[in-house]
Amino acid sequence: MAAKGINGPVTVWARQDRNVCLHHQLWIGRGVHTPGDQLDLSDLPQIAQAQTRHRNLIRRHGHHPAEVFYENAREIIDWSSNHPNSDTARTSRLRYLFDREQTQRLPRSYDYAAYYPEVAGVLSVLVSPFWQHLAISEDPTQQEAFFRQVAANGLTNGAPWRNTPLRNWIDRLRWDTGQPENPSHAAT
Repeated sequence: MAAKGINGPVTVWARQDRNVCLHHQLWIGRGVHTPGDQLDLSDLPQIAQAQTRHRNLIRRHGHHPAEVFYENAREIIDWSSNHPNSDTARTSRLRYLFDREQTQRLPRSYDYAAYYPEVAGVLSVLVSPFWQHLAISEDPTQQEAFFRQVAANGLTNGAPWRNTPLRNWIDRLRWDTGQPENPSHAAT
């Protein structure tokens, strides 16, 4: 906007998949309300790579499915990694950012950026029809394969089958496909 002579605040309505400006290596997604909320990602390539992965998922599965499951993936990762004393990729990135910025307080946008790589990873599982089928399967072997895939793609803390947002997602998926709720999910 500055190149066009616009120096004041500009409101941009963007989809949930526009989190990183790859050209400028800046976090422009959730939590950014002012230029000071933008995070320089030049030394955090995994966050920019997550943006590329997110875009590839959209290209492969379409905007609607990726958008529908994005918030689920974010909740699943937030639930599993939002423990300040845990050793997760999110907390490691946040420690790095606190040290880099030499501050005791970071904008909320930094936290969203810190766990975005894992969100994109879990989104890759949730949006896949193959993994959805395994998630709602009655076969324990297929369910276990699904949980292993979730863990391998970003779930950083705790057992996947104990992750409340993930269990809720599976139950909603069962409901949407007309399958009965899994009794093992309802009991915990």
